[in-house]
Amino acid sequence: TMADTIVVLNEGRVEQAGSPMDLYHRPRTEFVAGFIGAPSMNVLAVEGAGESVQYGSASFTAPGEAAAKAIRLGVRPEHVLLCAPGEGDLTAKVRLKEALGGESYLYVMTETGDQIVVRAEGESPVKAGDPVGLTLPTHRLHLFAADGETVHSGALPA
Repeated sequence: TMADTIVVLNEGRVEQAGSPMDLYHRPRTEFVAGFIGAPSMNVLAVEGAGESVQYGSASFTAPGEAAAKAIRLGVRPEHVLLCAPGEGDLTAKVRLKEALGGESYLYVMTETGDQIVVRAEGESPVKAGDPVGLTLPTHRLHLFAADGETVHSGALPA
């Protein structure tokens, strides 16, 4: 955050160079997506079908050939939205709440058995054991191919 340009190296190879916010919003690889941001980006295995990707009961339309190439979907903890159980894209159960004052991190288990991190307001009444609904805003999703390359960053069609 103190630099104008960041160079992310992976085993001596340049993965991406650019401004901190460019790397945050438009990572070229899954490695960069996981490296930039704290906590790191949630990454979930998906299946492509036609022009959409499927995760559990949720389906997201993907542009062009992105759905056919995508095997993982990424979303940052601060972009996952909490909603009432049974609403949103996914159903999950809170395993742990890490209250940090102005914000809390919820470690939730999705309906397919994956743990993801959700950033919530510090005063959120949600506690461990609570069921929650999760919304994954399509304009905040990233899709990654088997080789780790990004096939799409943000702004998936609604």
